[in-house]
Amino acid sequence: MSMRIPLYKFLITWACLIACSSNAATFNVEFDSATQQTQISINGELNSDDGDRFSSIAHRYQDAIVSLNSPGGSLLSGIQIGTVIRLRAFYTVVKNNSMCASACAYAWLAGVQRYAEGNSKIGFHAAYIIERGRAKETGVGNALLGSYLARIGLTDEAIAYFTSAQPDEINWLNGGVAKRIRLNVYDYASLQKTQSFSPTPTAPPPATGGNLELASRNFVNKLLAHWSTDNDVALAFLSQSLAPQVNFYGKYTEKALIVKEKAAAIKRWPMRVYVERPSSISTVCNKTNMTCTISGVLDWDARNPEKNRVSAGVAQFEYQLDFSNGSARIVAENSTVLERK
Repeated sequence: MSMRIPLYKFLITWACLIACSSNAATFNVEFDSATQQTQISINGELNSDDGDRFSSIAHRYQDAIVSLNSPGGSLLSGIQIGTVIRLRAFYTVVKNNSMCASACAYAWLAGVQRYAEGNSKIGFHAAYIIERGRAKETGVGNALLGSYLARIGLTDEAIAYFTSAQPDEINWLNGGVAKRIRLNVYDYASLQKTQSFSPTPTAPPPATGGNLELASRNFVNKLLAHWSTDNDVALAFLSQSLAPQVNFYGKYTEKALIVKEKAAAIKRWPMRVYVERPSSISTVCNKTNMTCTISGVLDWDARNPEKNRVSAGVAQFEYQLDFSNGSARIVAENSTVLERK
């Protein structure tokens, strides 16, 4: 006979592969001289309130890389941390002699660029609950996990791989697997050699050492990540990102009218995933007037479960951004559908 578990119990009994303890994870923030970037380190098992703790720290920083070292823990916290990482367009890394498994690994996946170093270990398994003292895979949990993984733009092959291991097993990621499932993972040494960011909390983009190209890419990452979340979050970010008047598909349009049009669109498609193709991005900036034009190709998947409707395809996008007032503002937007699926 099957046993029903109340939702509130289900939500608090997510389990990690390694037995959970009562100690919360530790969070440390420091300036990493090797990457010239703010680094937020998470060490230890993730407990139920660690998602909120990370969120309160993360929102103080414009750019950061999140270093993870954890056996797992609360999957809900892992998803919450990952969601914040993607919304803030942060990078993630698992360093030498560190392990990131279970809920930790799902947070690591959310980095807009993912890094690993040397002999680090990154492992995955399906979501499960503890029932009568035993780990049991849960369909509801895996549905939640699958939705999160799709939202951050992973391929079907990747999602299947990450959720295939049973509760008493774990799939350890390696270079061959990453290539097969089309998961981009970079060598941390390359970040140490090439990146230059400002560690200043909530600093405007011009404080990024004059790197308008990087600020533009980060902005588009955040825009697409927000547009792939719930309607209120998406509209709030869009509203603060639009100039008072925008060259909107060739016609100068007031901000309020654009927000109204976008609100109607996302009401029709309440479930959305927009993912850029990193290799397609092109950015041209004018440092004299603090503007950039950024273009590229994205994949989209929009759904309306109530009406059983799906819209998916590939599109070319272009934004013109103005940084003259300290933060990115959209002054022009255009896009063209390249393919419908």
